[in-house]
Order: sequence, then C-alpha cells, then structure tokens
Amino acid sequence: MDHSITRRGSLCWYKKEEVGLIAINDCFFLEQGIYQLIRKFRSHKNYVDIVDLFLETTQKTVYGQSLDLLVSPTGQKVDLNKFDIDRYLTIAKYKTAYYSCSLPIRLAFYLCEIDKEDLHLKIEDLMSKVGIFLQIQDDYLDAFGDPKVIGKIGTDIQDGKCCWPIVMSLKLATNDQKEILYENYGIDNEDCVQKVKEIYKELNIEKLFKDHEDQLYKELMVLFNRICEQTNLPESIFKFQVDNLYKRNH
Repeated sequence: MDHSITRRGSLCWYKKEEVGLIAINDCFFLEQGIYQLIRKFRSHKNYVDIVDLFLETTQKTVYGQSLDLLVSPTGQKVDLNKFDIDRYLTIAKYKTAYYSCSLPIRLAFYLCEIDKEDLHLKIEDLMSKVGIFLQIQDDYLDAFGDPKVIGKIGTDIQDGKCCWPIVMSLKLATNDQKEILYENYGIDNEDCVQKVKEIYKELNIEKLFKDHEDQLYKELMVLFNRICEQTNLPESIFKFQVDNLYKRNH
C-alpha cells in the first residue's frame, strides 16, 4: 500500500513476480485465519469480547492507515502544511498503537478472565502511549537506521510520509531550511532525499530523538508503576514490552 520494497528483511510479498496484486486477496486469507483460530475459544466466557476486540482493532487500524495515506497521497505532491504534531500522533495511535500494543495485552487479559471494562480502558490508554513510542522509533529508524539491520529500505522521505523526523524538522527549521524541505520532501529522487537528510542533520534530529526516547521511557515506567499499584498487576507485564523497545536498532 505504501510502495515499500522490503519488509522484515525480505522482498515485499506484492513485489514477487508470481504474486503481484493478488497479495490483496492473500491478506484477506490471513485475516480470516484469525477468526478460524478464535472459534477454538467459543466456549470461553469472554469469547464475544475477544471477537469484538479484534473487530474494533481492525476498524481503528483501518482509520489510521487511511489517514496516513490521505495526508501523504501516493503519486501526488505532498502538502507539508498538513503536517503537525497533533495529526502525527493521531496517525501513530490509530495506525500502530491499537494492533501492536493494546490488542496483545487486552487479549491476554480476556483469556485470563480479567474483563472489567474500566481496567481495559486504562490498559488501552496506557498501551496506546507505548504504540506511539514504537511508531516514533520506526520513523527514526526509517531515516537513520541501517537497512541491513532494520530489515527494510526506508522510504518515508520519498513517499512524503507524515513521520516524526519531518514533523520535528518543520517545527524547528528556519525559513530557508523549510524552503528546502518543501522543495524536496516527497520526491522519489536520491538527491532530494539527501537534501532532506542534510536538514535533519543540521537540526540534530538524531540527538533530539535519543533525548525524546529517554524521556518517553521514564514517563512510561512511571505510568506502569502507577497502574500496577492500583490493580495489583505484575509490573513485568508492561515492563517487558517497553524494555524490548527501548534503544532498539531494528
């Protein structure tokens, strides 16, 4: 959908000569597989909640992916005036946070028959913050990571994505730097990509990210400790996820 070339260290499925656009139908096979597996839990007391959780998560992720592509339409000149932190955080929350972070924890709770609605709302809010943390890291690695390590070739700049580095750059840039970004961002040309990356370098976006990552980690740990004190849940449930994300390079 975003014209990526590689993912998880392999050629994207749709890029394979024998696959092409039938990859769209293949993804529906995978989605149906989810519900085939869930049917094995039909006797579980929270079966309906589990099904609803997957349907709700799919719906929210579709919203996020749609917003992402509408802000950065394929094949069109990107409008950087639409890029701001509020829009970015909304995209990150809906596109990434619900399915990556909130879903696994809430699913585990339902399977363990922990089904109080107020607790699930707290968990969803907490894990959405973890998901935004994850998306900011992904955006940083797309621009600064080694493709051999992260398993994909970064394309956010040439695709004109509303990602964390460009949002921060637009916030910090001088008028001259903004002019360079407006002229070169979202153009699939290596010279243009390098000009954007040069602005990232001038604005020290790499250090800004590392400082921001440290701050987010500390904030999340405070929130985890607080919810564990309120609910008597083991801290390891949440700490495991964030410790795996913190300082990751892929």
